[in-house]
Amino acid sequence: MFLVVVVGAFAADPATDWATLYDARLAEVADGTPDNAVRLYRGLLEDVDAAQPLYAMTSFWLGRALLGAEQIDEGMRVLSSMTGESARGRLRDETDADLRLAALVLLEDGQLRLDAIGRLPARWSFETGGFPAVRGAVGDGRGEVGVRREGERIAFRWNTSVRPGEPDRVTLRFGEAAVPREVGFSARAADAEAVMRVVAVDPWGQRWFSPEWTVPTDDWLDVRVGVASFVPEEGVRGPVWLDRVIDLRFEDITGERSDVRGANALILDDVYVL
Repeated sequence: MFLVVVVGAFAADPATDWATLYDARLAEVADGTPDNAVRLYRGLLEDVDAAQPLYAMTSFWLGRALLGAEQIDEGMRVLSSMTGESARGRLRDETDADLRLAALVLLEDGQLRLDAIGRLPARWSFETGGFPAVRGAVGDGRGEVGVRREGERIAFRWNTSVRPGEPDRVTLRFGEAAVPREVGFSARAADAEAVMRVVAVDPWGQRWFSPEWTVPTDDWLDVRVGVASFVPEEGVRGPVWLDRVIDLRFEDITGERSDVRGANALILDDVYVL
């Protein structure tokens, strides 16, 4: 089925605005491409005042449609306008807060697409460059990540805030489904012992878990783990073996495994995926 939407002048009428938003959503679904939706969302935003509840929702769907149209930079710009400190101050209710979180999830996915790893093996020593790991939406407000000097090493510092039952993560994405055999890294915690694991996500969205490790503060933990040892989450359906991976997540699960709370940091070095 194909839907043709004619865009005319947008009336400053809430009922018309909501109808236009519905038409844009329908156009995106019906014709299989986001192009009509992008055009309608842009026109609607020109007509809607930023103080209206519809503005945030339309911005979200515009950003989503732009990502779907492979206009990733522009889509991320629109979504970022919903997630900064100035946007946080405009949140009116739980609906806006939920939209902001949804925008953060899409921003994470957009950045992962931009930074996707082209092929394996891949190694990062941090002496000569950065690290394409992307902070998860769950890390919002927990601190910055980046490559910096840590004592005698240049390493990847992952600042976090340990919260009960709320894991934090950084993620590597592969441009095409990869078949990794081994993951390795060195890790040290800054202020308190941490607990971490690696999670592989397959093309079906199923998660596969590595063993868990306690990361010390006074020495470097060296990890070398075969992907064949990863186990599927309980109740997983589909393949019973892990043969393709889309995302590889480094997860801080300290808040689920210990009484440690508050600011901490994980420092990673010599990361590789074979």
